[in-house]
Amino acid sequence: MKKAVRPLKSLYFIWVLLLSGCASVYHLADEQVQTYRITEKTVDVADHSPIEEMIAPYRRQLTEEMDQVIGFVASDLEKGNPESSLGNFVTDAVLAEAQKITDLNYDFSICNIGGIRISSIAAGPINKGKIYELMPFDNYLVTMKVPGEVIGKLFDSMAQVGGWPISHGVTFQIKDQRAQNIMINGQPFDPQQTYSFVLSDYLAEGGGDLTFLKDYPYQNLGVYYRDALIEYVTLKNKNSEKIEAEIEGRVINLDL
Repeated sequence: MKKAVRPLKSLYFIWVLLLSGCASVYHLADEQVQTYRITEKTVDVADHSPIEEMIAPYRRQLTEEMDQVIGFVASDLEKGNPESSLGNFVTDAVLAEAQKITDLNYDFSICNIGGIRISSIAAGPINKGKIYELMPFDNYLVTMKVPGEVIGKLFDSMAQVGGWPISHGVTFQIKDQRAQNIMINGQPFDPQQTYSFVLSDYLAEGGGDLTFLKDYPYQNLGVYYRDALIEYVTLKNKNSEKIEAEIEGRVINLDL
């Protein structure tokens, strides 16, 4: 299943601008488009600018929504490879959400290391805005079911870049930039078996150098990858549970 065209959510687009800031000029054919640097308090444009007029009504509403605390993190979550606590949190969360949405079990979930856009989340309260910083793009949560030979290519692709985040229950080693000793939920990887897994539509459509996935269909769950994380954290908080993730030896790089 292919994704639908995504409408621009102006409120959240402005939030991304508020987070990152931008100040560039782009030339599109004969049109010149000027973008502006935006901070939480100011916009670097002339007074009475249409940009300022557009943003002003949203600023307070946006800040209130993004400052909303949705959960608590037990200890600092850090990004890195071959394995990281932040990557473990992300992949475990989206796997749990996909299984809840579909009422089906999947073998694992993955996230490309570049898809995680911040280096860490500090222990303590976490608000909705932090999840938007973590995953600012409108990528959908999807599932795929593919032959084992494709899964072998997937693991080798992850190994070539030093490892990607992968969910609990999966372990493998990297040797000479190849994946070896792959274990999936307590069982040795079997290239003759079919596996189902959870990922973003960006990856399912060949992003992250996974072009070999483009030949296989995927099911779009109709939920943004980012929103699945928000739902996971929110539900944990409702159950009085903190977000916890530790290094478990999921991926070991023997080349280091």
